[in-house]
Amino acid sequence: MSETQSISNELQQELIDSCDDPDKFRVVLSKLTARDLKPIYDTLYQFVLSESQNAQTVVTRFDLQVGTLAVSAYQQKAKCKEPLGYCTLSMCVRINPTCGTQRLIMLLSDLRPFLYRLLLERPELRSLPKSPEIEVMTYEPISEVQPEREEVKLIETKPPEQVVQKAEIASEMIDKVFRSKNNLWQMVDKEGFEHALVVTEWGDIIESASTKPINLKPIAQALSNEIQSLNLQGKTLSLNRLRVITKEYRNAVVGMYSLGENLYLLGISSAVLPGKLHSIISKSGQRMRSDLA
Repeated sequence: MSETQSISNELQQELIDSCDDPDKFRVVLSKLTARDLKPIYDTLYQFVLSESQNAQTVVTRFDLQVGTLAVSAYQQKAKCKEPLGYCTLSMCVRINPTCGTQRLIMLLSDLRPFLYRLLLERPELRSLPKSPEIEVMTYEPISEVQPEREEVKLIETKPPEQVVQKAEIASEMIDKVFRSKNNLWQMVDKEGFEHALVVTEWGDIIESASTKPINLKPIAQALSNEIQSLNLQGKTLSLNRLRVITKEYRNAVVGMYSLGENLYLLGISSAVLPGKLHSIISKSGQRMRSDLA
């Protein structure tokens, strides 16, 4: 099945028809890849939750959670290297599809009894379309034959004045960052980051390392605005300033670590899982912070 195609209603019907037999259900699932299985699971999960509200047996998120193997137990079984209790399917679908497929088939197998009971109580749902066709996840660039879309450009914006007033970074500190640049290249060469950079809170790049030539200024500016916003939140909640944060997007993970003196270590990777990236950005940040002291 092509990644750009939709999963057919026939396949959805096949899953519904086989849900009374665990073995047949797994046979249908075995035909699909992790990228196909993820939207199927999301759709069936929501289908059971919503449609059961009008059935004799109402299913809640708690019910589905209790009926599923605990994340930490699965990680131990799969010998996952991520921290216990942390499992991200959106990244594993691309980075470790074998484990992602295994996890999704397990989740769907756990969901099957809820689906089966729902269809027993509401048999009319068996022959009706359960949802719009599921769009299979794709990570390929948009084809040139697609309708033209307005180009999206990163716009450099000035941070709100109430967040923090811009201050000069001492030349001595800049020299220390330069001497500590090997830490950035280690993140890129050995740890799987595409980009690693040290920026000021206002988006000025002090040093950087990257796997390919790219204009990092828009990235630094966008992330600096994020940092200032987070610092403002911390101040409002009396939690002090940002220390470290990891943000997971569909195609990459971003880590930010405070080096002190209004400097931040930023790391971006599409290959490192969030839990590991959080650990790396923290260790690298602590090492650099020590170098800058």
